[in-house]
Amino acid sequence: MNHFYQDIPGWFDFEDFYRQMVEEAPSDRISMFVEVGVFKGKSFCFLAVEAVNSRKPIVLHAVDRWATYAPGEVRANADARALCRDPEGVYLEFLHNIDPLRSLIEIQVHRADSLSMAKWARSMLDLVFLDANHSTAAVAADIAAWLPTIQPGGVLAGHDWQQPSVRQAVMASEIGGAVRTMGSVWYWRQPA
Repeated sequence: MNHFYQDIPGWFDFEDFYRQMVEEAPSDRISMFVEVGVFKGKSFCFLAVEAVNSRKPIVLHAVDRWATYAPGEVRANADARALCRDPEGVYLEFLHNIDPLRSLIEIQVHRADSLSMAKWARSMLDLVFLDANHSTAAVAADIAAWLPTIQPGGVLAGHDWQQPSVRQAVMASEIGGAVRTMGSVWYWRQPA
């Protein structure tokens, strides 16, 4: 399947990281990947196409509130302002963007906040990618909530390592000393 993520508005500069995660996924068992903070689905659609093309049994979960955000919760640019003005429209656009993929790969869409969703998956996830609220407090809470969901050998990661609020939260977390980076991505692997 050809990629089409380039036509979707949003933020995405970690193609190599997502490619690596799909390459590392086993072929002999189901892998569970979660993206938290999907907006209109630019990076999510890239990941889904990579998973489809790999022919590996990967289940994808999209987690986002698609709700009204308080000032400072989202980046101050045109795409972020669209989310603040019309969260329902952004949600419907996400559903439209993933539509070509739904018959090719299992996709679960969760319209919920990150912390609530983290409660359903204890020690069973292969990848959780955090790209939601970038405040220090929110990133710290996301790390604490999602860390127990990572199975041995799995990866907890996130976007925007270069942002001071993200870096501060990551480094202050219990995994801070073991975090690695790849471009704008920070990641930690649960020991096997």
